[in-house]
Amino acid sequence: MLGSTDESHLIRTIEYWDIERRKWPGYEHCAVLIAEDVTTRFLNVISLFSGSIPFVVVQVNGLHVEGKLALNFVRVLDSRTLRTDETSDLKAKITDRPYWVNRASATTVELAEKCIAIINQVATTTRKPSYNKYFIGLNDGTQPGNFVTFKPRKSFLKVKFEALNPVEPWLKRLEQGGLESDVKNDALRVNLTPKDFEDNKELLMELLQEAVKEYEQN
Repeated sequence: MLGSTDESHLIRTIEYWDIERRKWPGYEHCAVLIAEDVTTRFLNVISLFSGSIPFVVVQVNGLHVEGKLALNFVRVLDSRTLRTDETSDLKAKITDRPYWVNRASATTVELAEKCIAIINQVATTTRKPSYNKYFIGLNDGTQPGNFVTFKPRKSFLKVKFEALNPVEPWLKRLEQGGLESDVKNDALRVNLTPKDFEDNKELLMELLQEAVKEYEQN
């Protein structure tokens, strides 16, 4: 939209998002609003929607650079990229290790603990498993830092990486190694069996430790 965003621009964006998600329910959809000026008023309103609608807001500016016109796009809001420790998942009921062993299996819980041990080989602060109702996160003793989270299942472990950028090279390497993986909302997700872990230990060690470095640098 040219100029400042307004009510009709916001409503049209939501309408387009709703139309597309109904038309193509098998895909994930995100509402994207682009304008020359996004006022604080509308950022506040959009933030209210972002709890249920994935929203990206981009402000575009025209700049004169050495006699040429250049467009500068600035992402001022992206509700897709909230880290797990900054979302409502934090409100998940605190559980314990036996809960996950009973819900999944001792083998897959131990697999998560092996991954955490690899993380701690390079982490500045030792990370301990944080057992929540919906996932096993990480905690440094004072606060959560869920740049990697784990969801044990009966026969495999779901590992989610929040802090990797870029993510595509890792996805390609994992696929080449025969590992089941995908990307959702810019987060890399990998399904691991104990055999997958042993067969690809060096790659997974590199991946886990790179996630630590990127998180601690930000």
